[in-house]
Amino acid sequence: MEVGPLARVLVAFASGNAEVKELVAGALKQLDVPVTALFSTLGRTAARGLETKLVAGWSQEFYGQLLTNIKNGDSRMFNGENWDPARWPAEAKGVGMTEAPRGALAHWIVIKDKKIDNYQLVVPSTWNASPRDAKGQMSAYESALIGTPVKKSRTAPGSSPDHTLLRSLHRLCGAPVRREGEIHPPDEHLLGGCHGTSDNQRVYVWQWPVRFYHWINFLCVTVLCITGWMIGRPYSPMGGQEASFSYWFGTVRFLHFLAAFPVLF
Repeated sequence: MEVGPLARVLVAFASGNAEVKELVAGALKQLDVPVTALFSTLGRTAARGLETKLVAGWSQEFYGQLLTNIKNGDSRMFNGENWDPARWPAEAKGVGMTEAPRGALAHWIVIKDKKIDNYQLVVPSTWNASPRDAKGQMSAYESALIGTPVKKSRTAPGSSPDHTLLRSLHRLCGAPVRREGEIHPPDEHLLGGCHGTSDNQRVYVWQWPVRFYHWINFLCVTVLCITGWMIGRPYSPMGGQEASFSYWFGTVRFLHFLAAFPVLF
Protein backbone atom coordinates (compact mmCIF):
# COMPACT_ATOMS: atom_id res chain seq x y z
CA MET A 1 0.00 0.00 0.00
CA GLU A 2 1.37 3.40 -0.99
CA VAL A 3 0.53 6.70 0.67
CA GLY A 4 1.50 10.23 -0.27
CA PRO A 5 0.84 12.78 -3.01
CA LEU A 6 0.57 10.26 -5.85
CA ALA A 7 -1.83 8.05 -3.90
CA ARG A 8 -4.05 11.01 -3.00
CA VAL A 9 -4.10 12.35 -6.56
CA LEU A 10 -4.88 8.91 -8.03
CA VAL A 11 -7.72 8.26 -5.56
CA ALA A 12 -9.27 11.65 -6.31
CA PHE A 13 -8.77 11.15 -10.05
CA ALA A 14 -10.30 7.65 -10.04
CA SER A 15 -13.24 8.75 -7.86
CA GLY A 16 -14.18 11.38 -10.43
CA ASN A 17 -13.21 14.58 -8.62
CA ALA A 18 -13.75 17.20 -11.35
CA GLU A 19 -11.10 19.62 -10.09
CA VAL A 20 -8.41 16.96 -9.85
CA LYS A 21 -9.34 15.34 -13.17
CA GLU A 22 -9.11 18.66 -14.98
CA LEU A 23 -5.72 19.45 -13.44
CA VAL A 24 -4.27 15.97 -14.09
CA ALA A 25 -5.60 15.88 -17.64
CA GLY A 26 -4.03 19.26 -18.35
CA ALA A 27 -0.67 18.11 -16.98
CA LEU A 28 -0.73 14.88 -18.99
CA LYS A 29 -1.59 16.80 -22.15
CA GLN A 30 1.19 19.32 -21.60
CA LEU A 31 3.71 16.55 -20.91
CA ASP A 32 2.34 14.52 -23.83
CA VAL A 33 2.21 11.27 -21.85
CA PRO A 34 -0.59 8.73 -21.19
CA VAL A 35 -2.36 8.20 -17.85
CA THR A 36 -0.13 5.19 -17.18
CA ALA A 37 2.81 7.60 -16.84
CA LEU A 38 1.45 8.55 -13.42
CA PHE A 39 2.75 5.21 -12.11
CA SER A 40 6.37 6.28 -12.45
CA THR A 41 8.99 8.68 -11.14
CA LEU A 42 7.51 11.30 -13.45
CA GLY A 43 4.05 10.70 -12.01
CA ARG A 44 5.18 10.96 -8.41
CA THR A 45 7.09 14.17 -9.08
CA ALA A 46 4.17 15.65 -11.01
CA ALA A 47 1.72 14.66 -8.25
CA ARG A 48 3.64 16.73 -5.72
CA GLY A 49 3.41 19.80 -7.93
CA LEU A 50 -0.25 19.25 -8.83
CA GLU A 51 -1.23 18.76 -5.21
CA THR A 52 0.62 21.92 -4.22
CA LYS A 53 -1.38 23.85 -6.81
CA LEU A 54 -4.62 22.40 -5.47
CA VAL A 55 -3.76 23.22 -1.86
CA ALA A 56 -2.82 26.79 -2.82
CA GLY A 57 -6.25 27.28 -4.38
CA TRP A 58 -8.05 25.67 -1.44
CA SER A 59 -6.13 27.85 1.02
CA GLN A 60 -7.60 30.94 -0.61
CA GLU A 61 -11.09 29.44 -0.27
CA PHE A 62 -10.51 28.56 3.40
CA TYR A 63 -9.22 32.05 4.08
CA GLY A 64 -12.31 33.54 2.45
CA GLN A 65 -14.56 31.34 4.57
CA LEU A 66 -12.67 32.41 7.71
CA LEU A 67 -13.16 36.09 6.90
CA THR A 68 -16.86 35.50 6.21
CA ASN A 69 -17.31 33.76 9.57
CA ILE A 70 -15.54 36.57 11.42
CA LYS A 71 -17.69 39.20 9.68
CA ASN A 72 -20.79 37.23 10.72
CA GLY A 73 -19.64 37.33 14.35
CA ASP A 74 -18.31 33.78 14.54
CA SER A 75 -14.84 34.19 16.05
CA ARG A 76 -14.64 30.79 17.74
CA MET A 77 -11.23 29.15 17.58
CA PHE A 78 -11.36 25.95 19.64
CA ASN A 79 -12.64 24.53 22.90
CA GLY A 80 -9.80 24.97 25.37
CA GLU A 81 -11.50 23.51 28.43
CA ASN A 82 -9.68 20.19 28.22
CA TRP A 83 -6.29 21.88 27.93
CA ASP A 84 -6.31 22.35 31.70
CA PRO A 85 -4.65 19.29 33.32
CA ALA A 86 -6.85 19.78 36.37
CA ARG A 87 -9.84 18.70 34.27
CA TRP A 88 -8.20 15.53 32.99
CA PRO A 89 -9.58 12.16 34.15
CA ALA A 90 -7.35 9.59 35.84
CA GLU A 91 -6.96 7.85 32.47
CA ALA A 92 -7.41 9.36 29.01
CA LYS A 93 -6.91 8.13 25.46
CA GLY A 94 -6.60 10.11 22.26
CA VAL A 95 -5.94 9.65 18.57
CA GLY A 96 -5.10 12.11 15.84
CA MET A 97 -5.16 11.34 12.13
CA THR A 98 -4.20 13.58 9.25
CA GLU A 99 -2.77 13.60 5.76
CA ALA A 100 0.78 14.90 6.03
CA PRO A 101 2.64 15.98 2.87
CA ARG A 102 4.39 12.59 2.72
CA GLY A 103 1.21 10.58 3.37
CA ALA A 104 -1.16 9.26 6.01
CA LEU A 105 -0.09 10.03 9.58
CA ALA A 106 -1.68 8.84 12.84
CA HIS A 107 -0.75 9.26 16.51
CA TRP A 108 -2.20 7.37 19.48
CA ILE A 109 -1.65 8.29 23.15
CA VAL A 110 -2.64 6.90 26.54
CA ILE A 111 -2.36 9.17 29.59
CA LYS A 112 -2.48 7.85 33.16
CA ASP A 113 -2.15 10.05 36.24
CA LYS A 114 -1.34 13.06 34.00
CA LYS A 115 1.65 11.24 32.48
CA ILE A 116 2.11 9.57 29.10
CA ASP A 117 1.72 5.82 29.62
CA ASN A 118 1.91 4.77 25.98
CA TYR A 119 2.54 6.55 22.67
CA GLN A 120 2.30 5.02 19.22
CA LEU A 121 2.56 6.58 15.79
CA VAL A 122 2.21 5.33 12.24
CA VAL A 123 4.08 7.62 9.85
CA PRO A 124 4.05 7.59 6.01
CA SER A 125 7.29 5.60 5.93
CA THR A 126 5.57 2.90 8.01
CA TRP A 127 3.21 2.35 5.10
CA ASN A 128 5.60 2.86 2.19
CA ALA A 129 8.59 0.97 3.63
CA SER A 130 6.79 -1.72 5.62
CA PRO A 131 7.74 -5.38 5.24
CA ARG A 132 5.43 -7.79 3.41
CA ASP A 133 2.10 -8.39 5.09
CA ALA A 134 0.47 -11.72 5.99
CA LYS A 135 -0.69 -12.10 2.37
CA GLY A 136 2.80 -11.54 1.00
CA GLN A 137 1.99 -8.14 -0.50
CA MET A 138 5.03 -5.92 -0.98
CA SER A 139 5.39 -2.34 0.20
CA ALA A 140 5.58 0.59 -2.21
CA TYR A 141 9.37 0.74 -1.92
CA GLU A 142 9.89 -2.95 -2.61
CA SER A 143 7.33 -2.94 -5.43
CA ALA A 144 9.14 -0.07 -7.11
CA LEU A 145 12.45 -1.93 -7.03
CA ILE A 146 11.43 -5.50 -7.88
CA GLY A 147 11.60 -6.13 -11.61
CA THR A 148 12.56 -2.60 -12.52
CA PRO A 149 15.33 -2.59 -15.16
CA VAL A 150 18.24 -0.35 -14.25
CA LYS A 151 21.56 0.30 -15.86
CA LYS A 152 24.83 1.73 -14.73
CA SER A 153 24.90 5.50 -15.01
CA ARG A 154 27.01 8.40 -13.91
CA THR A 155 25.47 8.96 -10.52
CA ALA A 156 26.82 10.74 -7.48
CA PRO A 157 29.65 9.05 -5.54
CA GLY A 158 28.29 6.40 -3.21
CA SER A 159 25.01 6.22 -5.16
CA SER A 160 23.57 3.68 -7.55
CA PRO A 161 20.61 3.45 -9.95
CA ASP A 162 18.37 1.61 -7.48
CA HIS A 163 19.03 4.29 -4.87
CA THR A 164 18.10 7.01 -7.37
CA LEU A 165 14.86 5.18 -8.17
CA LEU A 166 13.90 4.82 -4.53
CA ARG A 167 14.58 8.48 -3.84
CA SER A 168 11.74 9.29 -6.24
CA LEU A 169 9.33 7.85 -3.67
CA HIS A 170 10.91 9.43 -0.62
CA ARG A 171 14.30 10.71 0.51
CA LEU A 172 15.48 8.30 3.19
CA CYS A 173 18.16 8.19 5.84
CA GLY A 174 19.94 5.06 6.98
CA ALA A 175 17.89 2.50 5.01
CA PRO A 176 20.40 0.20 3.30
CA VAL A 177 19.32 -1.38 0.02
CA ARG A 178 21.28 -4.30 -1.34
CA ARG A 179 21.03 -6.02 -4.68
CA GLU A 180 20.59 -9.75 -4.54
CA GLY A 181 23.92 -11.44 -3.93
CA GLU A 182 25.71 -8.26 -2.86
CA ILE A 183 27.13 -7.67 0.61
CA HIS A 184 28.11 -4.19 1.74
CA PRO A 185 29.47 -2.97 5.06
CA PRO A 186 26.77 -1.32 7.23
CA ASP A 187 28.14 2.18 6.64
CA GLU A 188 28.07 1.98 2.84
CA HIS A 189 25.39 2.50 0.18
CA LEU A 190 22.91 4.25 2.48
CA LEU A 191 20.11 6.15 0.83
CA GLY A 192 19.96 9.92 0.79
CA GLY A 193 23.63 10.39 1.59
CA CYS A 194 22.89 10.70 5.31
CA HIS A 195 26.06 8.91 6.33
CA GLY A 196 29.53 9.05 4.88
CA THR A 197 30.75 6.36 2.53
CA SER A 198 34.13 5.32 1.32
CA ASP A 199 33.40 7.04 -2.02
CA ASN A 200 32.73 10.48 -0.57
CA GLN A 201 34.75 13.28 -2.12
CA ARG A 202 35.60 16.64 -0.59
CA VAL A 203 34.50 19.46 -2.91
CA TYR A 204 36.01 22.94 -2.68
CA VAL A 205 33.05 25.29 -3.19
CA TRP A 206 34.00 28.83 -2.16
CA GLN A 207 37.20 30.41 -3.48
CA TRP A 208 39.50 32.46 -1.23
CA PRO A 209 38.16 35.94 -2.29
CA VAL A 210 34.67 34.90 -1.21
CA ARG A 211 35.94 33.46 2.05
CA PHE A 212 38.05 36.56 2.71
CA TYR A 213 35.09 38.88 2.12
CA HIS A 214 32.92 36.69 4.33
CA TRP A 215 35.27 37.00 7.30
CA ILE A 216 35.72 40.74 6.73
CA ASN A 217 31.94 41.09 6.95
CA PHE A 218 31.89 38.96 10.08
CA LEU A 219 34.50 41.15 11.80
CA CYS A 220 32.77 44.36 10.69
CA VAL A 221 29.39 43.22 12.00
CA THR A 222 31.03 42.31 15.32
CA VAL A 223 32.63 45.78 15.56
CA LEU A 224 29.30 47.39 14.62
CA CYS A 225 27.50 45.53 17.41
CA ILE A 226 30.05 46.45 20.07
CA THR A 227 30.49 50.11 19.06
CA GLY A 228 26.75 50.51 18.47
CA TRP A 229 26.07 49.35 22.02
CA MET A 230 28.69 51.77 23.36
CA ILE A 231 27.16 54.65 21.37
CA GLY A 232 23.69 53.80 22.62
CA ARG A 233 24.88 53.50 26.24
CA PRO A 234 27.93 55.77 26.45
CA TYR A 235 30.25 55.51 29.41
CA SER A 236 31.56 58.76 30.86
CA PRO A 237 34.79 58.16 32.78
CA MET A 238 35.60 60.60 35.55
CA GLY A 239 38.98 62.22 35.40
CA GLY A 240 40.68 65.53 35.99
CA GLN A 241 42.75 65.50 32.79
CA GLU A 242 42.20 67.73 29.80
CA ALA A 243 39.20 66.75 27.66
CA SER A 244 41.33 66.56 24.52
CA PHE A 245 43.20 63.64 26.10
CA SER A 246 39.96 61.67 26.63
CA TYR A 247 38.64 61.54 23.09
CA TRP A 248 37.77 57.85 23.31
CA PHE A 249 34.12 58.30 22.28
CA GLY A 250 35.19 59.97 19.02
CA THR A 251 37.35 56.90 18.32
CA VAL A 252 34.38 54.61 18.98
CA ARG A 253 32.25 56.62 16.56
CA PHE A 254 35.00 56.54 13.93
CA LEU A 255 35.36 52.75 14.22
CA HIS A 256 31.58 52.35 13.96
CA PHE A 257 31.43 54.28 10.68
CA LEU A 258 34.57 52.59 9.37
CA ALA A 259 33.11 49.12 9.98
CA ALA A 260 29.89 50.06 8.21
CA PHE A 261 31.50 50.72 4.82
CA PRO A 262 32.51 47.10 3.94
CA VAL A 263 29.03 45.89 4.94
CA LEU A 264 27.29 48.54 2.81
CA PHE A 265 29.52 48.22 -0.23
